[in-house]
Amino acid sequence: MEAKFQKRLSDYKYALVCDLAQYESGFALLNVLTNALVEVQQISVSRTTDQPTGEMYEKFDDMVNNILNKYNLQVEDLLIIKEQLPINCGPHSTAQTLQALAAAHAVFNINIYLRKLYTYSNGIHSISVKTYFKKLLGIEKPQKDDIRAAVCKYYDIDPESITRDESDAIALWFCLRGAKWNKDIDDQIKLEKKHRKTLTAKHAIKESDKEIERLEGLKWDEQQFTTQISLKLGLQSASKTDN
Repeated sequence: MEAKFQKRLSDYKYALVCDLAQYESGFALLNVLTNALVEVQQISVSRTTDQPTGEMYEKFDDMVNNILNKYNLQVEDLLIIKEQLPINCGPHSTAQTLQALAAAHAVFNINIYLRKLYTYSNGIHSISVKTYFKKLLGIEKPQKDDIRAAVCKYYDIDPESITRDESDAIALWFCLRGAKWNKDIDDQIKLEKKHRKTLTAKHAIKESDKEIERLEGLKWDEQQFTTQISLKLGLQSASKTDN
């Protein structure tokens, strides 16, 4: 189910953040209230199987079952966040790899749909992640290693103890909680205000005002989060980040 603009971030107990790929996918489970990293997991699919997406579906299904049972969660307690599927081939991808990635996203989405899990829209674009860490770290073009080092330092993790897919998943959480959640709400409020200007009926204007107020109430204290990260990383207090 769509989570975007529906509930406050604090209405969820845990966030399961996913960096998907055909053969190697990284996952991070975080406590939304405390921001604690609860656990990370890597799902590996055999490169010799003739049904990699089917194997991925089964392993993802088992992982979610284990999380719900282990932490005694209902489906409404868990927010699913993933990296957005690219629409074009990047410098290090081909049409074939993009097609395989799309298949992985498809089986993932089917599982989410059947379970009626809350998921954050179509995901978070990698550009949004780089933009967030650019402002957080003060690096013009942060590389994956820069981002990995930052999330590992924040959680006092030995970089050798987790996979790059797992650290990429944690980075998605930083981006959503530190910037994108509120930015998406602000963008939606702008659209609603634009729509309000077209209204003439008093009741319609009143309903539009209610919707703007509701959206404002969904915002999260992102600056406190980013300041907390900056202090832990030994950075100067970061200014408000955009995506």
